[in-house]
Amino acid sequence: MTKTFSYLFLFFYYLSFSQNSSSLPNVQIYQKIDNKISKRNYLLKGAFVTVHNNPELRYAKVLGKKGWGYINVHGDEVIEAKYPHLSDFEHGLAKFQIKDSLSPQKIKFWENYLDLNGKPVNSKKYSKMIRTTDSLFIVAVPGDPAISYSLDYGLLNRSGREIFSTVYRGGVYPASANHRIFAINNGKKYAFARNDGTRLTDFIFDEYTGHGKVAFGRIIGKGHYIITYEKGMDTHIIFDERNENRQIGYVKYFEGRSVVIDDFGRIISKKYDKISPIENSTFYVASNNEIYHGILNKNGEDAIEPCNACTFSIVESNDGIVKMIYNKEKEDYERWYYDETYKLIPIANKQIDLFQNGILTYKKNEKYGAINTNGEVIIGPQFTQLYGFSKFGLAPASKMVDGIEKFGVIDTHGETVIPFKFLSTAIDEREHNIQVRDQYDSEESYGNGRIGLYSLDGKQLLPPDYSFLSAKTNELYLGENLKKRRFEIIDFLKNTITEVPTGKARELVYYSQQQESGYSFSIREGNISYYGFKDARGKIIIPANYVDEIIFFDGLASVRNRKFEKVIIDKFGNVVNVKAVHF
Repeated sequence: MTKTFSYLFLFFYYLSFSQNSSSLPNVQIYQKIDNKISKRNYLLKGAFVTVHNNPELRYAKVLGKKGWGYINVHGDEVIEAKYPHLSDFEHGLAKFQIKDSLSPQKIKFWENYLDLNGKPVNSKKYSKMIRTTDSLFIVAVPGDPAISYSLDYGLLNRSGREIFSTVYRGGVYPASANHRIFAINNGKKYAFARNDGTRLTDFIFDEYTGHGKVAFGRIIGKGHYIITYEKGMDTHIIFDERNENRQIGYVKYFEGRSVVIDDFGRIISKKYDKISPIENSTFYVASNNEIYHGILNKNGEDAIEPCNACTFSIVESNDGIVKMIYNKEKEDYERWYYDETYKLIPIANKQIDLFQNGILTYKKNEKYGAINTNGEVIIGPQFTQLYGFSKFGLAPASKMVDGIEKFGVIDTHGETVIPFKFLSTAIDEREHNIQVRDQYDSEESYGNGRIGLYSLDGKQLLPPDYSFLSAKTNELYLGENLKKRRFEIIDFLKNTITEVPTGKARELVYYSQQQESGYSFSIREGNISYYGFKDARGKIIIPANYVDEIIFFDGLASVRNRKFEKVIIDKFGNVVNVKAVHF
């Protein structure tokens, strides 16, 4: 028994010393490496973060006498602290800059990227290095010494090979959206090349643009040519010169007409005089002779049947699209609804106002109702206002009550969920409740009205007595109760309301940045605010004894105490003896 106990003791004793630092609690990591960092006279300026999506690799930025660097969780230096500027890691690379006092072009720094081991992408000094993809960089070196800030550009891959030599005075630019085609400029004209360095054209173009997997080069006086990755310049298709100031989306002019071009540069529609992209949409408005005819989808196909005697505009959402038609004969507007397959829903002669989550609100005889996507009226026109339905099947609505417009909430059957007695109602889809407002003229509520809360099934959670309600979690709220003249923590899980203490030395209580385990608060004593920390349920964890707001990084916060001495504390308020931490 004694022998077995001894083995177990030795095993756990050994384990305590051989434990991997990456598995230690964050505070212990900082304590364990503090001496190692301090001996180098480094300051730890940032929390440990995971790099390159590898949980086993956690680096923190340090500042030494020579500059910035990185250490790992063992305190080992992975990138020497010697760089005046050093970025965060992104896709396994960090950008650095070194002072360059010898540049004749007055360029103050040269730069490159370091890998996870601190090795530069290559040994060359670049005056500018711009990442375009995970593995491609536009680079520049000093150009003509007689010209200040003159640069010559090239293209570099992640392995350090220059795909385009740094000789292009006019720059190197991604031309296609997928960055497979680049435009290069020799200081006078543009040419196109693949991202592997293969030249596709000569330097003959005055301008370039690109969409999808293709690029377009313009020759003044001749027109626009398609440049593809596989074939280069296509001389058989020349887009009209008038496209110069009208290039939007994939629309171009070909043989006097508008055309739609797909991602591969193919012409897929050329039967309309004018095609205009709809903003923030995948549809186009098409017309002939200035009369709007129909809607094209991204494939250039007629998405909605043409209308020869009307003009219209389009509104698109996740549920479908609404076409607003102006009928010249009736001199009136009509609205039509099409589902996501462009199927017409027969609700003509009714003014569609808003559609959301499969339900459309419409207006008839100055009253609002609702229609489903089959065109069936599910709520007759009876409301003064009716807003979009939420994912819970609820919508804010209003009615006239004794000559005053009052708001409530209804369901998809038109049944009242929240009574019509408020000045506004709003459904909070994130917190799963309904906020109501009343008494906008109240000075105490700062003109915002008194706020209350209801559940989604219409039960009152809080009366409208609050100037504000701030959600800390789904169950916890912080609010100022105007009726009782106090601040409160409302815990819906425990069904409790706790008063926030106030007193002579605590003239006002402030609540600030909410953090994972709680939030910082402050009290006012004379002209000075002192900060403390509470857990998510309002219990004071750290008394208000610090002149700095308490914000934690990796379980530690750097603050000044009442004597204005800088200390490092943990989430329980304990002072942690780590000299090197300077968040």
